[in-house]
Amino acid sequence: MSEIKQEYDYVVIGGGTAGSVIASRLTENPDVTVAVIEGGPSDVGRDDVLTLRRWMGLLGGELDYDYPTTEQPRGNSHIRHSRARVLGGCSSHNTLIAFKPLPSDWDEWEEAGAKGWGAVPMEAYYARLKNNIV
Repeated sequence: MSEIKQEYDYVVIGGGTAGSVIASRLTENPDVTVAVIEGGPSDVGRDDVLTLRRWMGLLGGELDYDYPTTEQPRGNSHIRHSRARVLGGCSSHNTLIAFKPLPSDWDEWEEAGAKGWGAVPMEAYYARLKNNIV
C-alpha cells in the first residue's frame, strides 16, 4: 500500500451523495488532489447495501446513524431519522425514492440567472447518473 499523502488541494467531509459528487467533479482536473473523509465503510461488494430490495434491512443497523427524534406536541409522533454511515451516504439506502425536477423548473432556474441549469443541459447530467442500476 502506498504512503498516505499529508496534503491535499481539497478535503471533502462526508462521502455521501453530495460529497461524493463534489469529490468526483473536483478530480476531473488531473492536477487536483482530493481527500474524502467518510465515517463509514465503502459499499463496494456489499450485497446488503447494493441489492435495492434489501434497503429496509439497513435501517437501524451498523450502517445507519439512526438519529433519535423527540416527539413534538402537535407533530403526531417521533420519526426514524435514518442517515447512512457508508460511502455513498443515504443514496445507499434511499428507500428507492428519487425526484427529478420538471423541465419547466430547470428552465426557470436558468431564466433566473443559473446559466447552464436549463432542462436540456441538465438532462445530460441526469444521463450520467444512470450508470449503476442494480
